Amino acid sequence: MSEVEIVAVELSSPAFEDGKQIPQEYSGEGANVSPPLKWSELPRATRSLALICEDPDAPGGTFTHWIIFNIIPHKRELEEGIPHSGQLDDSSRHATAPAA
Repeated sequence: MSEVEIVAVELSSPAFEDGKQIPQEYSGEGANVSPPLKWSELPRATRSLALICEDPDAPGGTFTHWIIFNIIPHKRELEEGIPHSGQLDDSSRHATAPAA
């Protein structure tokens, strides 16, 4: 069995600071657009990425706002305002969180 390379991936956004509240324009109470996101280099064997945006402080408990998967591994960012559903031009796809 081959060894698995474990690497910490750093995720950031030029639209807000780490640990700070996401600006209202990126919420359902604002323009409801996705924020721009960037991440660090990935292990060479990475085949795809998934991003899950959860809100642990939601009134009813943790709420999943957004899931996008099948992000190609050489991509290093998601631009602001990507489409809300379906398959994107780069083959990334949105998913729906299961109902609680």
